[in-house]
Amino acid sequence: MAKVLEIAAILVEAGLLIALIIRLRKIRGIYRIERERQPYPIDALRIAFASTMGRRLGAMVFGEVAVLWYALAGWRGRGRASQPGKPFPGHRRNAYPAILGAVMMAVVVETAVLHLLVSLWVGWVAWILTGLSVYSLIWLLGDFQAARLNPSLLTESHLHLRTGLRWQADLAWMEIIGIHGDPPPEKHVKMTLFGAPEFWIECSDPTVVRGFFGIERHVRFIGLGVDDPEGFRREIQRCIQKSGAMRPPPKPVQM
Repeated sequence: MAKVLEIAAILVEAGLLIALIIRLRKIRGIYRIERERQPYPIDALRIAFASTMGRRLGAMVFGEVAVLWYALAGWRGRGRASQPGKPFPGHRRNAYPAILGAVMMAVVVETAVLHLLVSLWVGWVAWILTGLSVYSLIWLLGDFQAARLNPSLLTESHLHLRTGLRWQADLAWMEIIGIHGDPPPEKHVKMTLFGAPEFWIECSDPTVVRGFFGIERHVRFIGLGVDDPEGFRREIQRCIQKSGAMRPPPKPVQM
C-alpha cells in the first residue's frame, strides 16, 4: 500500500511538471502582458497559470512554484511594484520574524528526533514524515518571503491587499465604505500573517478574497494587520473620503 501511494504521488508530481512544461510558452506570453497591469509580478504569474491551466489546477501548480521560488531564491530580492503607490508591509508585526525563526528551529529538532525514533520501526514512514516536515519549512519560508516582497499597496484607484501566499484582494476605492476597529458581526476573512487584525475594511458589496490553491471567499469585511497601523489608517480614511467625494449621489426612491 505504501509503495502504491508513493508511486501515485510521484505520478501526480510528474503530471503537474509535464503540464507546466507543455504550457510554458503560453504562460510566459500571458505573464508578459499582465506584468504591467498587475501590482506585482507574482500576481501576473498567478493569472498566467490560471488562464492556461484553469483556476483550480493553475492555482495548485502556481502555489508549488511560488513556494519553492520564494523559499529558495527570494532572499536577496526587494519588493518592486509595477504601479506607483504606497506599500504597507505587515510581516514584522507582533514579532513574527522572531516567532517564525523559533518555530522553524523547533520543527527541525522535532523532525530529527521523530525520524530517528520512527526509523527504528518503519523506515519508509520516517522518511514520509520527514518529507512533510521539510515541505512545511519550505512553505513557511516561502510565505514569509512573499509577504516581505509583496506588501499591501495603496494606489490612486485601488487598495491591493496581500498576505504572503495565503490571501489577496483587490478593492477599488469606490467599493470601500469604511475602516473599523471592532470585529464585524457577519462573515469575514482575516488577512494577517500572525495575530488578530487591527482593522476591518468594510466594502459596500461582497468582494472576492482569493486564497491558496484557488480558494475563494465572498465577504464584505476583511481583517488586516500592518507594521504601521496609524499611517495605514490615515491613508485609508483619506482615500475613502476622496473616493466618496467622487461617488455619484444615490438615486431618489421612486414612490
